[in-house]
Amino acid sequence: MKSYLFRKMNKPHRFCPECSSSVLIDISQAEDIPESMKGLMAVNASLFKDIDLEKAEIYTMNGRSI
Repeated sequence: MKSYLFRKMNKPHRFCPECSSSVLIDISQAEDIPESMKGLMAVNASLFKDIDLEKAEIYTMNGRSI
């Protein structure tokens, strides 16, 4: 995977260099996120095999606000 940073430069966005698909956003070490989110990564579940996103529990959040 390759990564890039933007905005506050503290949340690496990882992507596939072959197809440019966004794979994950590493928010685990970011200082500007709520304590409850420390240690988390946002993962693009649509890239997983055998996952039915129609049946998945979805939690939404305003990522711009963090």
